[in-house]
Amino acid sequence: RIFRLFRVAKLLRIFKLFPQLQMLLFALIQVWRTVMWSLALMLLVIYAFSIYSKVVFDGAGLDEYFGTLTKCALTGWRLTTFDNWGVIVEDVTRKRPWSSIILFFILVVLGLGLMKMIIGVMSESAINLTRRRGQEAQREALMTYIGEMAKLHRMFSEELGTDIMPQEVLENALEIKLRPRRKDFEGQPILSPQAMARSLKPDFVLRLLRIFKKADFTTDAVKQVFEKVDYQRRGYISIDLFAKGGIVMKEDLTRIELFASITALRELRQKCTLLSTRLVELHNQLDTFLQHASALINRKRYTADSALQRRQNTMVGRLSDKAQQALEELSSWVGAVPEVQNLGKLKMVQGKGKLLIEGDQATGVEGSDLRSQVKQGDLILVQVNNEEKGEQIV
Repeated sequence: RIFRLFRVAKLLRIFKLFPQLQMLLFALIQVWRTVMWSLALMLLVIYAFSIYSKVVFDGAGLDEYFGTLTKCALTGWRLTTFDNWGVIVEDVTRKRPWSSIILFFILVVLGLGLMKMIIGVMSESAINLTRRRGQEAQREALMTYIGEMAKLHRMFSEELGTDIMPQEVLENALEIKLRPRRKDFEGQPILSPQAMARSLKPDFVLRLLRIFKKADFTTDAVKQVFEKVDYQRRGYISIDLFAKGGIVMKEDLTRIELFASITALRELRQKCTLLSTRLVELHNQLDTFLQHASALINRKRYTADSALQRRQNTMVGRLSDKAQQALEELSSWVGAVPEVQNLGKLKMVQGKGKLLIEGDQATGVEGSDLRSQVKQGDLILVQVNNEEKGEQIV
């Protein structure tokens, strides 16, 4: 018979069949200390009420409720659980009107106070347990998703040689039609012909679908993430952006719009930085060009600014003092500018000997052979060493 009693333990298997019962049992186990102390406080108050009611209602003709200490305790428990409490209060009020205040005290403190507090504690424990299980399940799903996205990145890198996902691959695998590309991006090859042919093979498509299934990525979710992240409608996105968009969508579907906006703003910031750099370079080149043109036309010596001076004088939209002066000199130029009649080939010849320069004329002296090296129309570049300033001027 004792061994037969162990068969009762088989009833515990019912908790596996009904997860709600299992969750309720776990919630009760977590708060059993609070529940036990609440019950102890409740019994203490009922015991004090029993002693008080036994003394006060002795001889009042209420022996049905307060005849013995045990009946007093049972009456207190009935008041706590609201078990036919109206009849008890009515009988006591008829015999001892002023004692009804004590009964209402028991009703409020025990019935509406401690009893509801115990129910609230158990409910809060069950809610916390449900929330904790949901967070654990979400964490496991997120880890599974990250692992599958890593497999997707590795599959594209190893087999296609890229981390870019064209929309043609998704359209073929999921049998859907994505938003068409912009006209200025049409016809641009994303993958090589061999890689594109490989991505359309059945085994590649089957593995891609298996990855999406394990990552709990439905067809609608893939389409929504791809179209939101590809805000420029280029027809392709990187797998990293695709994975990040999926994580954001799994947390909150409405955040995918915010993620796409953040991605667009980040790319816009990069382009603005690049544009600012290009404008500074263009400004410096225009500044240098004006100084070169003025020195060439007015036949003046040009001395380049140092890097520090160039940074200090750089203000986009405003020329430096030297460039402003060069522009004024060019605007006040009077005379004919030499015309370029022929742009032939540039042939560099290392000369020898020395030159005597007087104004615009150069005369070969001390071993120079200008007759054989220089022809009419050639340019002579002379490098002069300035020993005092330690620089070379061409």
